[in-house]
Amino acid sequence: MNIIDLVEGSYDKIAAKYASARIAQIIPKEVVRFSSALPTAGKVLDVGCGVGLPAAKFLVGQGFRVIGIDISQRMIDLAQANVPQATFVKKNILTLDFADDSFDGLICIDTLWHVPRNNHLFIFQNFARILKNNGLLLINTKAQAMEGMEDFYGEPMFWSNYPPTKTLELLEKAKYKVAFKTSLKREKSDTFWVLATIQKK
Repeated sequence: MNIIDLVEGSYDKIAAKYASARIAQIIPKEVVRFSSALPTAGKVLDVGCGVGLPAAKFLVGQGFRVIGIDISQRMIDLAQANVPQATFVKKNILTLDFADDSFDGLICIDTLWHVPRNNHLFIFQNFARILKNNGLLLINTKAQAMEGMEDFYGEPMFWSNYPPTKTLELLEKAKYKVAFKTSLKREKSDTFWVLATIQKK
């Protein structure tokens, strides 16, 4: 079984537990900051949307047109039920086939760390392709480098990311301009957030 298949299978199994944990989650202030910089009624892609909570629901409530993608069909089904005003589609982050310049903004929260980190530059470059000129990107990763397997809600899960300095280096290589970065303390681990713009002209 490859890594993506493992992540898909585990999220299918834990979807209900994961959804319960997300219901009460407060919208991260970084998502609020991202939304405030978007054009009115802008089009946003939520990569690794999970069950649509809290990010997609918040963004729809702010008047944005939201498309969410996730590797887990069970997550997609729950997201569509939770946020019927958005569109949710099962897709692999490594094979995004949206047209060039499709989105005003893109968020990728709690997702990159499930993809082998040697793919992260390619992912950032593909995000840049589907973002419009001056489009906004919001991502987070773990604040410490890691790669390996750990239990997650009782199922095996893969984790992989570079340290923040390397993530910033990859974003720069993919032609992003960083607008904001911060590390946040979370219950189990620290996360590193980056808000960036892509300038194509």
